[in-house]
Amino acid sequence: MPSAADRFTRLEKVAVFMITLGEERAREILTDVDLETVEQLNRAMLNLGVVSAEEKAAVMLEFAQFFYHDKPISTGGDEPPSTAPLPGTALPTAASPPSPGKAGYDFGEGFKGPEEPR
Repeated sequence: MPSAADRFTRLEKVAVFMITLGEERAREILTDVDLETVEQLNRAMLNLGVVSAEEKAAVMLEFAQFFYHDKPISTGGDEPPSTAPLPGTALPTAASPPSPGKAGYDFGEGFKGPEEPR
């Protein structure tokens, strides 16, 4: 049975993972990541469109398998397996830079932060 996360590339799955973690935790993780990688991740976030709760859950389950069972993140989307980045390697460069004034994904009304219930 196909997963709801199958439409995403690995980079997009990392973007969904960061979005699901929330702004503060994502910021903590990305603090020591090089600027080029952060920009690539921001572009992926901006291009995701609407991500359903089912898709977020499927991506998080895939990451759980990655962390707990050493199972690789699937390539999904249109990304060919032979050119897909492996976890911990450089991410592919996107064709166009992010729009001016946009720093990343709009977490929207669903994200209230650590102080407020969701």
